Amino acid sequence: MNAPSREQDLSARDLEPILGLASKLAAPFDLETMLAEVVDAGVRVLHADRGSVWLYDRNTDELVLRMANDIKEVRVPAGTGIVGSCARTRQIINVPDCYADSRFDSGTDKRTGYRTRCLLTLPLVDHKGILVGVMQLLNKADGVFDAADESLGRVLAAQCAVALQRTLMMQELIEGEKLRQQLETARIVQMST
Repeated sequence: MNAPSREQDLSARDLEPILGLASKLAAPFDLETMLAEVVDAGVRVLHADRGSVWLYDRNTDELVLRMANDIKEVRVPAGTGIVGSCARTRQIINVPDCYADSRFDSGTDKRTGYRTRCLLTLPLVDHKGILVGVMQLLNKADGVFDAADESLGRVLAAQCAVALQRTLMMQELIEGEKLRQQLETARIVQMST
């Protein structure tokens, strides 16, 4: 009998945390908490040093960096750089040597003093095929990201995309309800004068 391949072994070992994550992501969170959970899950499951989540802004066709270590909001046009290419193609991009990839912007490394060696960039596409954003994982702990990491990342990204989309929709509903209440209050005040 053949020994299981590394991909099969990794998937079996890491599916359990992803299943646990699925129930955790089903809990109602505000957007910032959900983004932190998604980044933390990616870093833990794929043994990365750091991670970030870029949300897709349909109004501007840009990706907005919302969750990263010590970096304030950054906007990148969809199609630009590694994260933009991932969003445009909706394909996983595995970069084993960032400085050898012309799409890589080393400016962030220069500003932060951090050295990005390798990247795994995952499109966050919900169950309806709608692009929610992109998750980027930096510097695998023991080398570079491989095909097994890509497979595991695909499962993780699907879970995270649905959870993020649900959170974004809830946020829109809450904001819409607040606006409705404010308009109703203004109408009542105006009618009483």
